[in-house]
Amino acid sequence: MVTYPRLLRRVQAVLIDSLIIPIVFIGVMLLVAQFNVENIYIKVSALILPFLILEPGLVAFTGGTIGHHILKIKVRSSKNDANLNIIFAVVRFVVKFILGWLSFVFILTTDKHQAIHDIVSGSIVVNIKSEGLSDKEALKERTESVGWRYPSVKRRTIVITYIQHCYIHYFQPDNWLILINKLPRIQSL
Repeated sequence: MVTYPRLLRRVQAVLIDSLIIPIVFIGVMLLVAQFNVENIYIKVSALILPFLILEPGLVAFTGGTIGHHILKIKVRSSKNDANLNIIFAVVRFVVKFILGWLSFVFILTTDKHQAIHDIVSGSIVVNIKSEGLSDKEALKERTESVGWRYPSVKRRTIVITYIQHCYIHYFQPDNWLILINKLPRIQSL
C-alpha cells in the first residue's frame, strides 16, 4: 500500500539538500579556481551542473535527492511506480525553485499530499517502507470520510492564497517600514 510522508518530513529533506548543495557548489568553484579555468563555458557549466545533478538528475535516475534517500522517501510518477524521466524532473525542479516554500503549502490540500511542483510534473512523494511507521508518519490518500468533510479544494486554495498574500504584503520587513510610516505621529507636549 502506498503511503505518503508528512509535510515535516519533506521539509526536512529540503533542509538536508539545502546544506549539501552549497557545499558541493563551493567545492566545484574551488576546483575551477584551483585549475585556473579560463574558458567561460566551463565556468558557466560549473555553476549550473551541481544544481542539475543534485536535484533533477538524482530524482530522475535514483528516485530522489540525498535528503529523500536519508529520510527514506522517494519521488515517483503518479501514473506508475517508475522514476520521473529527466524532462519532468527538470520541470519539477524549476517550479520548485520558482515557487519555493509556497509550493509545499498545497501538500495540506491535495488527496495525494502533492506540492504544486509535484502536480505540475505528475509526481508523488511516497515512503519507501511503510512498515514500522506510525499512522502519523505514513499518511494515506485523503478521501471523504463519514462524519468529517474537508472544505472543497477551491475553498482551501482560496484560503491558502489569501494567507500567502497577507504574508507577502504584511510580514515582509520592507512593508513594515511603510506601515510604520503611515501610523499617526504622537506629538510630545
